[in-house]
Amino acid sequence: MNSEFAARIGNRISFAARAEINVISRSSGKIVMADRATDRAVDPSENIAGKNATVSVPF
Repeated sequence: MNSEFAARIGNRISFAARAEINVISRSSGKIVMADRATDRAVDPSENIAGKNATVSVPF
């Protein structure tokens, strides 16, 4: 999971976060299921915007 700066609009800072998950079979080593999700958050504080984007990804 990671988050990165997306945009600055006035005194607001936008961050985007992306999470990926892979379920791998232990016996075959192949990916059984994969999913990813993204979310954005806006806040005057860069740290809070990044944290909020990260914790609000729906996994």
